[in-house]
Amino acid sequence: ISLCNYESYIADGNIQRETRRNRILTELISIIDKEEKVKFLFFIINGNKRVGDKSITYESIKKCNIRNEYAIIEYKRDIRSLWMQVARCDFFLSTRLHAGLFAAFANVPFMLIEYHQKCSDFLNDIGYNKQYRIYDLDLSIDEIKHNIMKIVNERSSYKWPLYIDQMREKAYSNFYGVNI
Repeated sequence: ISLCNYESYIADGNIQRETRRNRILTELISIIDKEEKVKFLFFIINGNKRVGDKSITYESIKKCNIRNEYAIIEYKRDIRSLWMQVARCDFFLSTRLHAGLFAAFANVPFMLIEYHQKCSDFLNDIGYNKQYRIYDLDLSIDEIKHNIMKIVNERSSYKWPLYIDQMREKAYSNFYGVNI
């Protein structure tokens, strides 16, 4: 799981939207915690002291009062280590776009909360399956939980994004012939 705030950090941000999103996320995590036997990994992707993910992550964990096992993956500059930890996940739920990118390109089933147009654009670019779109948590908590647990319990049921390989090639092409 990767959490982040957005509206708190932009001029004229809709704080009610952010509050709603964070409330739904904590309810979702709490329900999964009470009804399922899972281990949660919380990733702090942005380590910035002012606009990073640490505070929202710790606040959310406290609100959830998690009973299952969980761990917090603190921010580190070692991107390879972070990548490897994401790649070991069975499923990834993310608000932060970069965590969604890591999950997608590490071939980890994921859902990305579309708090900004850039998240929607990314999902469109990779050909993400519409049945897994949760937008800005606009579906019922029960529906989101059901979809997550179906993927976790039946990984073979997950319909992978259609254009991952093409997008990987596009990203790679940005670095051909770069001499540093």
